[in-house]
Amino acid sequence: MNTLLFWIDRPAKHRGLMDRMARALGIDFEMAVKDGRVDQAQIQRLKLRCALCDQPHACARLLSASPKLDAAPDYCVNRKTLAELAPKGKVTA
Repeated sequence: MNTLLFWIDRPAKHRGLMDRMARALGIDFEMAVKDGRVDQAQIQRLKLRCALCDQPHACARLLSASPKLDAAPDYCVNRKTLAELAPKGKVTA
């Protein structure tokens, strides 16, 4: 795969991971927007940051092994924001 195609396709692969991570943490982005906790631009920035992450394979393995999580992994570039968006009552370090 040439470099240009790699960078064009990269966000699509990571976008799936971002959505899976949010679901695993019990985060509903649509509800978070309605509640005013986040806006669409912030969600797009989360997805862009995810696309720049160098750990997509580790993330995919984690999500396959553990479809429900208490917190994003330490290497997650969006860990802090995801912890803030996670439903109350979840452990979010």
